[in-house]
Amino acid sequence: MEMETETVTEPVKPDFIALEKAVVAPHADPGLAERLKDAMYYCMNVRDDGLACRAAQLYKTAVQQHKEQRPGLYGDAALLGCLSFQQGMPAAGLLLGNVLVSGLYLTGSTEEDRPVRRKVFAALQSVLDMAARKRCNDVFLTLLGQLRGYARTRHPEAGNGYAALLLDLLFVAADRRQLPALGIVTRLAGRLWRDTEEGAEARSQFAREWSSTVAQIAHRGWLAETHLLEEGLCRMAWRTHDFSLQKALLADAAFQVQMISHWDGCEKAFQLYRPLFGAALAWERKNVRPALGAANPPADCLRNLTALFAAFRDMAATTARVTMQDEWQVYTAWNKAWLAAAEGKPARQEQICIFMQLLIQFWGLSQPRRAKRQWPKLEGVLTPRKVSGAAWAVLLNSLV
Repeated sequence: MEMETETVTEPVKPDFIALEKAVVAPHADPGLAERLKDAMYYCMNVRDDGLACRAAQLYKTAVQQHKEQRPGLYGDAALLGCLSFQQGMPAAGLLLGNVLVSGLYLTGSTEEDRPVRRKVFAALQSVLDMAARKRCNDVFLTLLGQLRGYARTRHPEAGNGYAALLLDLLFVAADRRQLPALGIVTRLAGRLWRDTEEGAEARSQFAREWSSTVAQIAHRGWLAETHLLEEGLCRMAWRTHDFSLQKALLADAAFQVQMISHWDGCEKAFQLYRPLFGAALAWERKNVRPALGAANPPADCLRNLTALFAAFRDMAATTARVTMQDEWQVYTAWNKAWLAAAEGKPARQEQICIFMQLLIQFWGLSQPRRAKRQWPKLEGVLTPRKVSGAAWAVLLNSLV
């Protein structure tokens, strides 16, 4: 009985000279996209980096030359870029990522162009995610730098897929512990909401998603990544002048501090959320200056200070409850950790003392029965007195 033998067909090498002529031709061949894709598949099959880069470069030329074929070419570039990273060909993956970045510049800004912009942002997200996943860190950072250059000159809107891309990258960069990349993304995200006209609802949704990413990374105990994410979020909230958003983000952070304190203690929670405390210190100073000693303190300053101290008072109360302590122990732990973090900076330490004493006195005025029995335990935090005298008393009474 004769055995049938399976014939193995060797892949046919594409004619690169013919392809190079086709991509620069005035009119595109209907089968050009398939020919380009087959060329890339051949390069991956034979694992030829040089040829793969040559084929990837053809995509960039084709996108520039043939407008009518761009949507399909963008999708192919994303797929092949991801496959390039999987096959260990990061140089080709970078070139295909470049195709998508250049596609952003080629796409118009009209309403008719919105679907194409969304497609390109989604494609770029796939390529960036795969680059990070395969630890092609240099490529990931390079593509982010190119995206930053695009954002600086074109000011992309949030609603065309750009906001979704940035939210994804905030998590991906932190998850892969790529600090330089994370720094770029946090700045891009902050600039988006400084320049955009999308409105308060869209900004609030973005910020709450960002806050959720902070929480996920904080629960891993990663200080540097959590701090970068949190600092960027605090800057964004500060610059929006959106009081409702600021209150909501404070509430989110308070809940996370409570949860981390439950598992790892107050000191660990403070270390992870130290940028929040720093932002609170700046907010307190900004609003105390025009209000202290004023015959008619600005109403918005009083509102801001009341919301700030109420949030931190409630944060201390819930933290004390989950850690089975009294509030005075939480305040003492915060004060100790905060002063230690500012060691060698006497001016900063004085500001911290003022903030903590204002917070404790606000607690005492707003919840006198609970505070009264714990007050003697707080002598170490309240000494030396930084918040005393008629002007401070008038201000505090205006907040309660």
